[in-house]
Amino acid sequence: MKITPQKTLLICFLVLVVFQPIYSVRFTGSWNRKNKNWDFFARFCFQKSDKEKGNITWVFDIEQDLSLNFYDDQSNWDTIYHPDTKCSEIVKQATISESITSHKQKSYLFPNLQKYSMWYFTLSDCKNTKIQVENMHVHIWNPFKSKLSQEFSCEHQGLLALFCVYFVFFLLLTTFQSVISYRLKKLDNFHPIIRIYLYVLILRTFGIFCVMCHFGSFAQNGKGSYGLEVFGQLISTISIILFMTLLILVAKGWTISVQYILGKYVIITIMSIFLIFGIILIASAYVVLDKGSHYYALEAVPGVLYQIMRLIIMGVFLYYLRKTYLLEQISEKRNFYKKFGIVFTIWFLYFPLLVLISLGIPGIYREKVTQTFYLTFDFFTFIGMTWLLWPSTSIKFFKLVPPSLTSGESTRLKPTDGWAGLVEDDSSSSEESEEETEESNTGSTNSSEKSENSN
Repeated sequence: MKITPQKTLLICFLVLVVFQPIYSVRFTGSWNRKNKNWDFFARFCFQKSDKEKGNITWVFDIEQDLSLNFYDDQSNWDTIYHPDTKCSEIVKQATISESITSHKQKSYLFPNLQKYSMWYFTLSDCKNTKIQVENMHVHIWNPFKSKLSQEFSCEHQGLLALFCVYFVFFLLLTTFQSVISYRLKKLDNFHPIIRIYLYVLILRTFGIFCVMCHFGSFAQNGKGSYGLEVFGQLISTISIILFMTLLILVAKGWTISVQYILGKYVIITIMSIFLIFGIILIASAYVVLDKGSHYYALEAVPGVLYQIMRLIIMGVFLYYLRKTYLLEQISEKRNFYKKFGIVFTIWFLYFPLLVLISLGIPGIYREKVTQTFYLTFDFFTFIGMTWLLWPSTSIKFFKLVPPSLTSGESTRLKPTDGWAGLVEDDSSSSEESEEETEESNTGSTNSSEKSENSN
């Protein structure tokens, strides 16, 4: 069977859906771990509350001597949580340890919480060499009256509202750009740059929509749809790759200084590698990354490689932009390249800088802060690109007529110091017209001389 890129993406998506991590606050099913007599189960951050209490409810159908252990953020969890830690030490260091054998069905109320409190949960059976639970149900929730907030750990509080707001923002921007594109298409002026940018907006909006649906489902059942969230992140990654491709094309001067693309296979190769790193990063965040640790997905090796690849693409962007800027002779276009380079270099740099800043942010707030800045920065960047491609603005810089992707079929190239400067065929046509005029003048002169001689 021939493996195509489409089949590869589908296989990666199915793997992520099937092997999604079990770290939700509501779990029903079996729990089997061979050669391990203790295992990390979940972590949950309880919201600060003076009156209400956090809650954990469990129902186990087992015969073995199993314990459910709780660890608060005052315990030495970072020291305890290690594969070589003995089961007896895991139980000894627990803030609370409940015997499942004695209480197969129970609800536990956490004390009044004066601050945000991160709790970790493990299962242990120190008298055995494995954990085998055929049927169990565990539900942890926050002390909120609103059902839309109860299921979320406090580190995820507000993400549903955040994605709902930005879905509306991106949907309005996409609709606005679609109307402009439709009008341009009716005028037979639907340029490839505008088409690519429209695809970027559509994919980005759809990716946000998928993640929003996951959080909406999570608010209802405490499980959500991690496969849908993975798919949304994959779509958003493809959207960013298309946007980077668009930036590089503009940096090469396409439709501004030249009407064709050189080195397109180099661009395709770089973007394909970046897509592979993006898929690996998403897979590591949902399959490989240990939820019992404090590590951030972008701190791991795939995350570091992803950031390095993004910086490499920024380097390619700046290389082409500088080359185009130096060869451009029109001052107005040189000024455009300068402003374009400054704005979108900031866009390339903000994400690695945001990752570095986020490492100093407490884990309780990290995801909310990074997601807010990430969505906000991308949204205003897309607004800037929409303004740049606005017909009244783009006409100053862009040759918004359908160009050739490989060669200048409708234009004639005139080399100028190694720069393929675009010149129209008006000069050649004017020379031909002058020659025709001279020939016609010569012909008329000869005919008049002949008539005089005959007279």
